[in-house]
Amino acid sequence: MFEWLRGMENRWRSYSPTKDVRADRGYRYLVSRSPALDVACGIGRFCAYDPKNTIGLDWTFESVQQVAREHGNAVVQGDATSLPFTSDSFEGVYCSDLIEHLDVCRAMELLRELGRVLRPGGRLVLSGPLYYDGFWNDFSHVRPYYPKPILRYLTTGGGSQRTGQEYPYRFQLKQVVWDYEPWFAGPLLGTERFYRFHAALKLLGLWAYSHHVHTWTRNGFTLVLDKTE
Repeated sequence: MFEWLRGMENRWRSYSPTKDVRADRGYRYLVSRSPALDVACGIGRFCAYDPKNTIGLDWTFESVQQVAREHGNAVVQGDATSLPFTSDSFEGVYCSDLIEHLDVCRAMELLRELGRVLRPGGRLVLSGPLYYDGFWNDFSHVRPYYPKPILRYLTTGGGSQRTGQEYPYRFQLKQVVWDYEPWFAGPLLGTERFYRFHAALKLLGLWAYSHHVHTWTRNGFTLVLDKTE
């Protein structure tokens, strides 16, 4: 039983209820926007909703192969800060859980590229984590980004004082949606007896999260914006 629970923990590490919720939310906001682009598509959570009308892009060849094989999407290997698409190519762009892996200059490049490939009147859905207990456990995390400075950059074009870079496009904010920490979300630790107890609590927490029952600790956000120019 103890080894079985250890195996379950390894599966939980690859399962993220928050990311699944974000992908479902993104599809609902982009359901009528075609064609759509999923930037940093990963294992294809968002791509899976509408493979015929969604193009995926990811840095890793393994993700490109997996999404194409499992979901049938057209998938491109490429750099999100230098997208291999012409300007005004998409009606919808979805980008989730990428910006926290970039430093400030590359994050600004990402936002410029997302605006460039989106058509005027198109919609951008941008999601990411806030700082949470365990954020730095991912070695590839560079820093959390918060909605307020992102919105200032996208809606007013204001650059930072250091870089002086102005944003060449304009967006109108439609909605901000917050994500919350599930109950009992920590890693499974301790003796076999405690492990069993904690595993049961974690399963209960994931079930509760799927029914919109969670803590009130914010751990992420989704910005829904329409491109005006």
